[in-house]
Amino acid sequence: MGQQQNEYRFSATVCLKVIRRDENHKPIFSDKPPSEDFLAAIRYGGPDAHDCEFCGRFHASQEYQAPKNGGVGEKIFWHEYSSLDTGLLDNKTFVFDCPCNAAVFYEKFFWQHLPVIATYSRARAARKCAEAQQKLALAESVVP
Repeated sequence: MGQQQNEYRFSATVCLKVIRRDENHKPIFSDKPPSEDFLAAIRYGGPDAHDCEFCGRFHASQEYQAPKNGGVGEKIFWHEYSSLDTGLLDNKTFVFDCPCNAAVFYEKFFWQHLPVIATYSRARAARKCAEAQQKLALAESVVP
């Protein structure tokens, strides 16, 4: 009997394990979608069509006008919205509601490393605040 091999996709931050593939052989990374809180934190845009750069699926909103010459080679994942919600993770575009659910791994990464991320964020914010206060004090000393 053959043993099934695990398939992985690597990015700068996390290793995405492909749990299975859909009928078009596109990867699915998780059966559970990312939380609304995480999606709200990474949301950056709303084009009418975009590829999910984690799995390659092409997504389109109801506003999308497909090229008449059939420029889209694969199945289009239609969304009921007038524009798509997208987020940027590791400089790759993730399309919200994509069945690959790649964003889940980033959310898990943040939760698993929360103490380090929180400590770093507090220290960095304190340093930036101190720098801003120094600049303000300097500016106030110059202005009569």
